Amino acid sequence: MQPRFHIVMFHPEIPHNTGAAGRLALATGSRLHLIKPLGFSLDEKHVRRTGLDYWAKVDLHVWDSLEELKQAAAPGAQFWYLSTKAPRSHWDAVFHAGDYLVFGPESRGLPESMLREHADTALTIPMPGEGARSLNLSTAVAVYEGLRQTGILRSRRGHHGKKRSENPSRLFSGIFPAHQIFFYGKGIKLHRNTGHPVRRVAGGRGGSHQPPGIT
Repeated sequence: MQPRFHIVMFHPEIPHNTGAAGRLALATGSRLHLIKPLGFSLDEKHVRRTGLDYWAKVDLHVWDSLEELKQAAAPGAQFWYLSTKAPRSHWDAVFHAGDYLVFGPESRGLPESMLREHADTALTIPMPGEGARSLNLSTAVAVYEGLRQTGILRSRRGHHGKKRSENPSRLFSGIFPAHQIFFYGKGIKLHRNTGHPVRRVAGGRGGSHQPPGIT
């Protein structure tokens, strides 16, 4: 089975972030690529602990350079570069199954030279709030938007082969910390125009809804 998406971590520095990315890759049927140098050893207990018992099952590939990965990728493979410095929102991109989503090191992000070279495919995840430089959940946000666009999240077959609708709150509860689930709780709905997760805003029962992070 071909990976639904490719999660590429360029020079990752924090082991538990890599462990979480591995768990995300497994949960979404994606492949995890790590580009050296790494800021830790893959044998460290922190990676295994964050990946829990899933780490051994992660479809993991380690590369000496990003160019080596590109050479091994299928001809015409699409690479997207996620950065807070990019002007284009990930909501404006058209994802396809098999795309590569490249994330930079936690302390500094992707090199500006790389973003200039790939300006047409550089994306950002909007952060309308003030005071935040980055999102630890950026990998999850981008991958799940890709899954939404490619139709993988619209429905899923149950254990007995019966097609059933997916509950968005259950999908997001697996990747967001427990203390953040209230934001994507049982009241979650999909915006009828964009398909993005939405939350209830002021107005009481039956009040209006708006996508999180959009004003």
